[in-house]
Amino acid sequence: MTHPLVNATPADIAADDLMAARDAEKWADDYVITHARLDEFTSVPQPLPSTPYFEAQKMCLARLEAVENIKSVLLERYDIALRSEHGSGYSIVLAVDQVEWAQDVRRKRIQKALAKSLLRVFHVDTDLLTVEQNRERTDELAQISRLQSLHRKGKII
Repeated sequence: MTHPLVNATPADIAADDLMAARDAEKWADDYVITHARLDEFTSVPQPLPSTPYFEAQKMCLARLEAVENIKSVLLERYDIALRSEHGSGYSIVLAVDQVEWAQDVRRKRIQKALAKSLLRVFHVDTDLLTVEQNRERTDELAQISRLQSLHRKGKII
C-alpha cells in the first residue's frame, strides 16, 4: 500500500492504519486497544525466549518508542489521546474528558517532579558544604516546600 504522505514516518502510517481499523470495526467509546493489537501497527518485532537479554531490552524500548510516536501522531493529527490502561493496553480518552485528564496528568507530573527535587536537595552531605552553599540549600528547600504546598492547595499550576 502506498501511503498518501510522501515523507510518512512509521508512526504516521501506524496511526492512519489504527484510525482505519477503528472506523471499519466501529469501536465503542470504552474500547481498549490491547498491547497485542497495537503491536500489529508497529514494525517492532517481539523478543523471542531465545533472544539475548540486552537485545530483548532494546526491542522493548524500541516498541515503547514506537507506541509513544503513534500516540503523538494520533493526538496531533486526529485530536485523539490514548490513556494507558495498566496491564491491558490503551483506551481512547473521550473528547469531553480529555481536558480534565490532561490536567490530572499535569498535576501528577508536577507533584512528582517537586518531590524528586526536594529529595535531591534534601539528601546532600551538608558537612561538605560551605556556609554559603548550605544557606542556598536551605533556601532551595524552603522554595520547593512552598511550591509543593501551593500546588497541593491548587493555588498554582
